[in-house]
Amino acid sequence: MTRKVFLLFIGCGFLLSCFCQDDENIKTPAQVRQLLKSATSDNDRAVILLDEAVAYVLKPGSEGPDMDSALQLIQQAGKINNTLHDKHVEAKSLFVSAKVFHDQGDTAAGHEAIGQSISIYKTLMFPAETGEAYLHLSTYLPTFDLNDVDVKRKVFADALPYFKQAGNKKRQADVLKELGDFDVLSRKFGLALNELKESLAIYQSIGYKKLQGIYDLLGITSTSLGDYPDAVEYGLLAAKIAGQQNDSSMQLCTIYSRLATAYANWEKHTESAIYQRKALDIAIHFNDYNAVMVTMTNLCFELVKQEQYSQALALVNATKKYLRLEDDGDSAYLYTCYSMTYTRLKEMNLAGEYVHKIEAILPHIDDRDPRFYSVYSVLVPYYIANHQYEDAEKIARKFLASSKQNSSKPHIAAAYLANFRVDSARGNYKAALGYYQSYKLLSDTIFKETKAFQVAQMQVAMETEKKDNEIKLNQQDIQLLKNKSDIEQAVFHKKNIIRNFIIASTLVIAIILFALFKLKQRRNAVLQLQQNKINSQNKALEKTIFEKNQLLTEKEWLVKEIHHRVKNNLQIIISLLNSQSGYLDNKEAIAAISESRHRMQAMSLIHQKLYQSEDTKSVNMHGYIYELTEYLETSFADKNKISFNLDIDNIELDIAQAIPLGLILNEAITNAIKYAFVPGDNGCISVKMKMGYEHKIDLQVSDNGKGFPENFQPGTNNSLGMLLINGLVKQIGGELHFKNQNGAVMQVSFKPDKDLNYPE
Repeated sequence: MTRKVFLLFIGCGFLLSCFCQDDENIKTPAQVRQLLKSATSDNDRAVILLDEAVAYVLKPGSEGPDMDSALQLIQQAGKINNTLHDKHVEAKSLFVSAKVFHDQGDTAAGHEAIGQSISIYKTLMFPAETGEAYLHLSTYLPTFDLNDVDVKRKVFADALPYFKQAGNKKRQADVLKELGDFDVLSRKFGLALNELKESLAIYQSIGYKKLQGIYDLLGITSTSLGDYPDAVEYGLLAAKIAGQQNDSSMQLCTIYSRLATAYANWEKHTESAIYQRKALDIAIHFNDYNAVMVTMTNLCFELVKQEQYSQALALVNATKKYLRLEDDGDSAYLYTCYSMTYTRLKEMNLAGEYVHKIEAILPHIDDRDPRFYSVYSVLVPYYIANHQYEDAEKIARKFLASSKQNSSKPHIAAAYLANFRVDSARGNYKAALGYYQSYKLLSDTIFKETKAFQVAQMQVAMETEKKDNEIKLNQQDIQLLKNKSDIEQAVFHKKNIIRNFIIASTLVIAIILFALFKLKQRRNAVLQLQQNKINSQNKALEKTIFEKNQLLTEKEWLVKEIHHRVKNNLQIIISLLNSQSGYLDNKEAIAAISESRHRMQAMSLIHQKLYQSEDTKSVNMHGYIYELTEYLETSFADKNKISFNLDIDNIELDIAQAIPLGLILNEAITNAIKYAFVPGDNGCISVKMKMGYEHKIDLQVSDNGKGFPENFQPGTNNSLGMLLINGLVKQIGGELHFKNQNGAVMQVSFKPDKDLNYPE
């Protein structure tokens, strides 16, 4: 039971356990008792006694004596009503009694009392109290599965019209928020989004400040709908308001965890890891093992995606002491983290140990349980890497069926991708293409362009600037009025002096002042017309600037999106080549595929750099060459122990030259790794790229190996690598030289096609 309640908490919002009174309106028993002095009838007296009983129930830290006092007050009100027979007093007495029974743990008596109270209230005209009675009824209803959720939601839906009739805006917003929460649980995301937005609008209309909960629910709803930019925006707002409210409770853990999930789905894994770690720290602080389990797993996934494998293993080892390993759910999460990390490290024996443990747990878990989407996504790549294709297909199909049943778009997209990889590995390319097309179609459907998000931010900034300008203009107007007042006071003082000394001149001075006043009015009118014209021109200029900035932003975004799609397509081809090489026995064919994969990776890195950079026209070669050599070093890790010595200036090249140069480097470094050294040597490969004479760029790749053969003739060598290097050097308009100098040396000299950022 605890496990299911926690999963609802992580998947959706915090369900309010009781809607007794607004915190701001709670009165102490003594404050309520003061009202008895103004009671004019027995009916009023009975109602006030019941209000005092409620005050005892809601009193912070209320204990047994407080409950006894509340019961005595209920009895006093009942004695008064024995002669009145007032239905309102009777309904309210039952309502307050239900609260007392609930706090005393007598749920059966409380449930019966609140049911009787509602039956009477429905015949009366006390809408606010009727709504509160319905909300108290909800505290007796469980929330363990979807059927229970539907029952409890109906109670909140029954309460809403009464609060609308009473005009209680705060309660309307509270109930709408909970209805949205229930609809998220039921996966009715569109309905939930409308209810939550209506709730937010009402909260804002009454100036309610504690909005972190509603923003958090809007965030998880947007994530479920695949609207990741909005999900991130709502999550950041929730975290910001929680900070303003000094909220450091477990609710902040949930806010951080959901914000991290939105970032992860938006492919922003660095930000996701930051917020997932914050969530984990809070969970550990409160010693909440359920929250530790989920946040640890999510953080481990993010670290593995960033290839931080040692950090991922250290994280799991450090946090597993907080988990209940006797529980199948906790164990499955823990084994998933280990098996995923070891699979990515290609340590299949270690990964297999944990996969076998997961396989032993899976028969005891419901296939539809969304907790195990992560388990499915980990088992598929392990089975593929271990050539267990039938097992991989079985899990991938189960993953897809479960995702569709739960209507989770991100999980459905992940399941399509898993099935694509399984069928690719099995050589069933037609089916693989079908799954990939479904994946792309769903991904494009749920993808919301960052342009809209950026434009919204620009509009907010412009509105802020506009308000600042209005404030400045208002300050100028105030100063102008102050100056005008000072002038008028000075004139009045001067008039008094003149009147005291020359009475006969009063009429003349009055005429002069009147003429000056008229002249000033005329001048002010002219100035006002000029000011209006300037304001109109400013607005037109602001509109023009905004439209130009919007066009530039859209153009830059489109270029970045092209680079992103090209990079993704290259990665897909690389994945297909990886899959295909697993079925080949011909060493030459495998080597050819490996070389093609390296060349595509060299081009993919270029497009990745352009996508991540603010400048979409040029590539920073310093960072690119470091990443390329690191990739090649990792790819040939089973060769001799080779170190790299890099000396690269901070040079930027146009993409037309960056891609050929990257391929030249790939061929030269690959040849050096493969042929320069005798087995067992600890070789060193040096790469230098410097700005030379007359702004020429000099590229040199050298090694301390055995050098070129004595009969080596670059112009007559017909190997594919040498033909590529010669052709690519010609493409960039460069000069190519080879020599032996304590090893092999390749030099390329060329002029850039555009102005560069030169090192200082």
